[in-house]
Amino acid sequence: MQMVISGSRNLYPYFPVLYESLFAHDKDVTLWIMAEDDKLPYEVPNNVRVVNVSGQTIFRKDGPNSRSPFTYLAMIRAAYPLLFNGGSYGGVPKLPKLDRVISLDCDIVVADSLKPMWDTNLDGKWLGAVPEYPDESRPFGMANEYRNLGSCVMNLEQMRLDGVPGKA
Repeated sequence: MQMVISGSRNLYPYFPVLYESLFAHDKDVTLWIMAEDDKLPYEVPNNVRVVNVSGQTIFRKDGPNSRSPFTYLAMIRAAYPLLFNGGSYGGVPKLPKLDRVISLDCDIVVADSLKPMWDTNLDGKWLGAVPEYPDESRPFGMANEYRNLGSCVMNLEQMRLDGVPGKA
C-alpha cells in the first residue's frame, strides 16, 4: 500500500504519531511525506520516504495560496497525479509511477488496518471519500457536496487518463 502525507516544518513533530499508528496495523506500507526538507529532524523507519517539495514550480509563486506553507503543502495533493508519474516534475525529485495512493492528513491516528480502504473499488472515479456531514445536515442549509479529503483513496491512474493534472 502507498500512503502520502504533506506538512510544513511546524507539523514535523506530529508525523511519528501517524506513521507509528499506521505501521502498527499495516506493515506492508510505503509512506511518502511531502515536506519542506530532504530529511526530517529525527530518524524515520525504512518504509518512510521524505520528499522535499519546497523548490517546486507547480503552482504560481505569486498566488495567495503559495504564501502560506500550510496551504502550499496542502495544495501539493492536487499534484499527486503529476508527481507520482515515474519522473521528476516542477522541481520535485523523480518519484515512481503510482496508480493509487491513500492520502492522509498528518494529524491522523490510525486505529485499524487501512487495507479495506486501499481495496475500495473506485469504478473509474478519481477519489474515494466520505461526505463531511454524513447525516446530510449542513450549516446554513448548504448542499452536502463537500467531501472530507483528510483520508481518501486517490485513483491517480484515472486522474491522469482524464487529464486532471492539466486542468488543475
